[in-house]
Amino acid sequence: MDTEPQNNPAATLDAATNPPLSTAGDSEDISRYLRTLAVPTRDTSGKLLRAGTRVLFNPAAPDEVREDNAGNRAAFMQGNLAWSRQTLRKAWFGSGASPPAETVEAFAHFHEQKLQFTSNLDVNLSHATEGVLGHAFPSPHPPTWAWLLPWEPKVRRVDPMISLAELLWHALRQAAGVPRDLNWPADWERLAAGSNDMRVYQLSTFKRTIHVVVAFITPATVSAPGALRTAPATGEHIETVLGIYDQWLRDAGRVEPEFTYFSIASGGRWPKENSGFASANRLAILVSPGQSGGWTCRIPPRYGDRRSIRDFMDALMPETRKQRASRIMDFLQTMRHYEGTISVKKVKDDLPSTCTRLVGDKPHPDYRDGQILRAFADIQSQGEYLAYKTRDGQYAIRRRDNPATGLLHGDASETTLAWRPHVARQVCIDLTVVVVPQLANLLLYSFGHGTGGSTCMAVVASVLGGYTAQVLQRYLNRPQSD
Repeated sequence: MDTEPQNNPAATLDAATNPPLSTAGDSEDISRYLRTLAVPTRDTSGKLLRAGTRVLFNPAAPDEVREDNAGNRAAFMQGNLAWSRQTLRKAWFGSGASPPAETVEAFAHFHEQKLQFTSNLDVNLSHATEGVLGHAFPSPHPPTWAWLLPWEPKVRRVDPMISLAELLWHALRQAAGVPRDLNWPADWERLAAGSNDMRVYQLSTFKRTIHVVVAFITPATVSAPGALRTAPATGEHIETVLGIYDQWLRDAGRVEPEFTYFSIASGGRWPKENSGFASANRLAILVSPGQSGGWTCRIPPRYGDRRSIRDFMDALMPETRKQRASRIMDFLQTMRHYEGTISVKKVKDDLPSTCTRLVGDKPHPDYRDGQILRAFADIQSQGEYLAYKTRDGQYAIRRRDNPATGLLHGDASETTLAWRPHVARQVCIDLTVVVVPQLANLLLYSFGHGTGGSTCMAVVASVLGGYTAQVLQRYLNRPQSD
């Protein structure tokens, strides 16, 4: 057996230039990587260390040691508490085999939630019939000239621009606790990365654009050899999503759009201190699974005065218009023998929404009136039910072959009434765009050609027409209580 020489010049020089560190300053983290040799042992460089020498080692490879001194400790720390890449990989990922079944099951659950969330929002945004195409352009800051029109500009194009899932996973992987330059086993990375997603959509009308960022976050941690786990999402992950989006704008050389909406979801509940937020050019809602199924959507305290903005916010929640109509249809089937009026208020009171809106600490588990009205219109188009208006002005729905007492019958205009807000808008257009200019021309023709009085009256009529258009649009887009 090799023995340590009594007088070793190399050992003397090494001890002089790298004196042993005292145990007094050792932290609890480094102490588990220190031990004293019981027998003479060669270190990783081939140097023979005598028994009783304090050495640095990684528990994943107890035979790989070096003497504990300032230089070796610095190298050990620089190597992420290991003397070789193989040992470092073993320390974090064990044998590198596939994660245990319970870990795979946990990530598979979040993967399923991610698919449900992203697919529903993709339908809400870009579907040909259920998406936002053709609906009001959801800009909280319309140009000044838009207030002169009795209608709002429409979304003319929806483009799924890019997937930023790779950048999101790169950021989450760096925060998982594993050294950044250490590659993960392929099965581990595929499992963890597959539970995250991030996409950017662009809504356009003429030369104006809005971005919608959809993200689903499932943080992962590796805390021991072979211990891959999910972690709760926090406010730091919200900042990560915002930072990735800003980085993409810079790298792509894009100008920030007129406004950006964020719908950020997590498989776990968000901390209480995190809620939806809004600023001058950004608005975000936070989505998480509800306590009894469905989803909880944390929205800003004041997220839009215009009805069109509130309608668009529905598209940022993981329930499609078709799913909502189907759910209300199922509710109507359970009310087949109900003798009262199945009004919007009845549905709102008795059927909780799949997506509970949480404003601050106040939950709103019911559907909005506009959501129910659109569902009534969709159900009516199927032919079995008929939407109508009661004597007291409420919208309701009934089966076509089962008229109830106390409702209006016999008048075609009453029995075929459905929710058609575009009719009211068309009336406004006729009044402000056709009728008022014609009146102005009539004044000019009747009171002389170009006299001072007639010209003044024509100008007054035109001003009143523009003012009327502005008042009508503000009335149509007035803040709603729901």
